[in-house]
Amino acid sequence: MSKYRWTGHKELTGSNDSGEGIISRDEVLGYFGERLQSAQEAYEKFVKEGVEEVYKELEAEERASPIKDIDCLIRMVAKYYNVEKAEILETRKNTVRQARNVLVYLVKYLRLNGKQIGRMWA
Repeated sequence: MSKYRWTGHKELTGSNDSGEGIISRDEVLGYFGERLQSAQEAYEKFVKEGVEEVYKELEAEERASPIKDIDCLIRMVAKYYNVEKAEILETRKNTVRQARNVLVYLVKYLRLNGKQIGRMWA
């Protein structure tokens, strides 16, 4: 986080010695300890643990999602509607119209990559 210019992290960790900060460093670090160095160390540990927790949650969500890419989504919709993947993408039959509409809705809802969407009908 110390690489990002517009955060107060540099001020709190002491890596910004320009004196141009807008954060009350003593007040914030006071929540982490009485001495400056130990408070900065405790703050850095707090931030690191928080970032690691967020990454763990994101990884768990990613593993829990059965939809990995557009092809997986198409297969799931085709299976649900008991039609072939090619039918959804290639035919205009009324029997697959609802499956196609659901697929398009899910693609928009899931905000899938535009290139992936283009390859569906390529």
